[in-house]
Amino acid sequence: MKNFTLAIIALIINASAIAQAEIKFENTTVSYDDIKVGSDGQRSFVFKNTGTETLIIEKVVSTGKHIKVIESRKRIESGSSDQIKIIYDTKVPGPIRRTITLYSNAANQPVAALKVKGNVVKEKP
Repeated sequence: MKNFTLAIIALIINASAIAQAEIKFENTTVSYDDIKVGSDGQRSFVFKNTGTETLIIEKVVSTGKHIKVIESRKRIESGSSDQIKIIYDTKVPGPIRRTITLYSNAANQPVAALKVKGNVVKEKP
């Protein structure tokens, strides 16, 4: 009986270790390429919770200025998809090199670095 009880406890612990949230991004880089001054700067990072538990987005942080992050839902159920929208201010010409960092409870990637790149160019006269 003692061995049976230990086996059940081990099974429960093992099952809880397997049940985890996992995140899978369609793409971890958004490239604006050469985008004209004043153009639409909205893009998004699409992801899916491929795990068996609820994915919890703890926070999303961006580097630098000229970029606004619109977070997704905080809780994404198993099998569901969502996105993190970004809006880059294209009024200022120059190179775009930013990182968006997403913190979550995902077992496979608790901290995800998402890259934003491109170049805002003036129209030629």
